[in-house]
Amino acid sequence: MITDEAILVSVNKASAMISLSRPTLYKLMNSGAIHAVKSGGRTLIPVQSLRDYAASLATYSATNGPGEE
Repeated sequence: MITDEAILVSVNKASAMISLSRPTLYKLMNSGAIHAVKSGGRTLIPVQSLRDYAASLATYSATNGPGEE
């Protein structure tokens, strides 16, 4: 069954989806934390890669706030 959900999104759309700037997104792509593909001249990011990245992030709690591990 085909759904209307996108499989690949542009860098602009991906940065908006995960609330990170384009430069930060490119750093994550260059480090391998987020996977990207090329189609023609466009860089596209699989939505599943964004989901996987978000799931890999540490959960915030009062005991591990900013500057604490």
